Amino acid sequence: MRLIVTRPEEDAGSTAEALATLGHTSLIAPMLRVEPMDFDLPDAAATLVITSANGARHGLARVPDLARRRVFAVGAASAAVARSVGANDLVTGPGDAAGLLPLLLADHATTGAHYCHLTGEDIVFDIAAKLTARGVKAERCTAYRAVQARALPDDVASAIRDGIVGGALFYSARAAHAFERGLEAAGLAAMLEGMTAYAMSKRIAAALSAPWGRVVAAAEPTEAAVLALIGPAGSEGEKA
Repeated sequence: MRLIVTRPEEDAGSTAEALATLGHTSLIAPMLRVEPMDFDLPDAAATLVITSANGARHGLARVPDLARRRVFAVGAASAAVARSVGANDLVTGPGDAAGLLPLLLADHATTGAHYCHLTGEDIVFDIAAKLTARGVKAERCTAYRAVQARALPDDVASAIRDGIVGGALFYSARAAHAFERGLEAAGLAAMLEGMTAYAMSKRIAAALSAPWGRVVAAAEPTEAAVLALIGPAGSEGEKA
């Protein structure tokens, strides 16, 4: 099945590789472009928190003496990027920001640490605010922003127009909005009847408003759960 990957360019390749192991072909349509932003760490001793791979690429990668800093990563994928940019003292969470919060609270109870959450400009779950509300010193540092694309790539638009795409993957609501705006601008919304939108969460699925044939949401907000929705090549609804 041909599937559209809407993740930023830095992340789309790994998703395409994962789909290839299931026998699917990918079309890359980055609906968000990630740009670094200047930031200053409020406290040189703070334990660092990331809830995305971009938090590692554009946040941790610019932290002095990172190898000596303690880092909490939301899940395995962000932890892998954290290691690649030099993080050594690393705690890996369960894959979602809400699930990371209890680990941070438990850590604070034993260490008394304070925290700095390296985020994008737009966030869904504000860990620093949640910690602060529980009496834990925590701050948020905005290390990057995601700029929405204004149009679909030409090859992706052509494939949709030719009716040879089985679906699209959405890992953020902002990418979903940008994709649907691009579809509308290209006059392709009517082509969605035979396509499935694979969303990483119910919140992202709810952000989709175009006339998709199906919209399905992963059981948990991880790539593995999205891939489980899709299954191996030859599954129901596949297009050539």
